[in-house]
Amino acid sequence: MAIAFLNPVARNRRLAFTLVELLVVIAIIGVLVALLLPAVQAAREAARRSQCGNNLKQLGLGFQLHASAQRIFPDGGERCWLARTMSGGRPATAPHQHWGWGYQILPYIEQQAVWELPVMGDVFGSLIPTFFCPSRRGPMLVPQRFLLKPGGDGPRAMIDYAGNAGTDRTGFTGWGCDLGHGLDGPVARRPNRPPYSTYGQTNEVRSNSVTTALITDGTSNTMLLGEKCVNVALLGISQTDDDTGFVDGFDWDSIRWGYFQPEPDWFNDDPDVAHSGFVSMHAAFGSSHPGVFMAAICDGSVRPVSFDVDLDAFKRFSSRDDGEVLHLDEL
Repeated sequence: MAIAFLNPVARNRRLAFTLVELLVVIAIIGVLVALLLPAVQAAREAARRSQCGNNLKQLGLGFQLHASAQRIFPDGGERCWLARTMSGGRPATAPHQHWGWGYQILPYIEQQAVWELPVMGDVFGSLIPTFFCPSRRGPMLVPQRFLLKPGGDGPRAMIDYAGNAGTDRTGFTGWGCDLGHGLDGPVARRPNRPPYSTYGQTNEVRSNSVTTALITDGTSNTMLLGEKCVNVALLGISQTDDDTGFVDGFDWDSIRWGYFQPEPDWFNDDPDVAHSGFVSMHAAFGSSHPGVFMAAICDGSVRPVSFDVDLDAFKRFSSRDDGEVLHLDEL
């Protein structure tokens, strides 16, 4: 019987790839990677946005717990350079605290130990992960060189979320802490703070502490907190709206106003813009999420708000007592 022998050379030749076949395989892999990469990035952003929403959910719950314990919402405090207000050797609570809502809320988001720290620098240097949107940055300290004592200098822990001061423009000067006192917002300026005559505000009209009863438009129709618009090119550098951190009093580090159109984070790497006058960008809500920023509503829910939202609808969403009808699908 004849035995057929396979030619080993021919067999090896059939198992090898030609250059053309190799290039085709590489091209297919490249196409698959190009198709999968956006999907992976979208999935990661969805996870980051979900975490951001969870942060706002916790902060909104903190407001509710504060209101239950103190019978008022946390307020916006007063000015960025003032020292923490103490009473009887302990931190004062709203409406007697210079430092803003970001500090006042600490005991209600499981940060009682930070709230009680005796040294101010230890407080404003404490990184609170809940205050940071993962789409923008991780927890971050920023060196502080511009504040006057007794507020204190040194590195400060930032915050990516801002209280809603509504659409009130009382006391408007066009800069920083003087863009409106929050007379129609759920996060108002400290109601009983002393006047500062050097700023021409000795006779200004002030708001009362905010309670649920004062949100007459309904807690489900009024924004409480939202992400703030930031120049991401200069993150980590002291900027006019990203330098005093979460303890900041009534200032655009921790307060934003609803009469500005929400904006996506912007990019300008010129250090000269860090303390320049892009008021509408420094004072607007916004985020690093594509197309939307996340907002906590006074009823404890969280929802995205489009950058393309009609400004009149956004003003209605920002005001607590304008009496205007708002449909949430307008956002």
